[in-house]
Amino acid sequence: MGGGGGINDYLSIVSIDVDLYEPMYKGLNYFYDKLNYGGYIMLHDYNNKGYNGVKNALRKFSEERKVSYFPLCDSYGSAIIMKS
Repeated sequence: MGGGGGINDYLSIVSIDVDLYEPMYKGLNYFYDKLNYGGYIMLHDYNNKGYNGVKNALRKFSEERKVSYFPLCDSYGSAIIMKS
């Protein structure tokens, strides 16, 4: 295998399941910049009351980047972002 160990290509879909504020916020910033237009980021535990950091990280990211997100009605209260 070659390469430098980083992500050099643009991505179409990313799933982030880290449960805490800081890694979620950093993950959103890192992966959003590498996301294709029309690509998606799915966040696990957005509406999980045990992991409020996920919701706080997404709200801060959304305000800073002017990005919309959509909560999903699944059992863990996930959310999704589409880059447009």
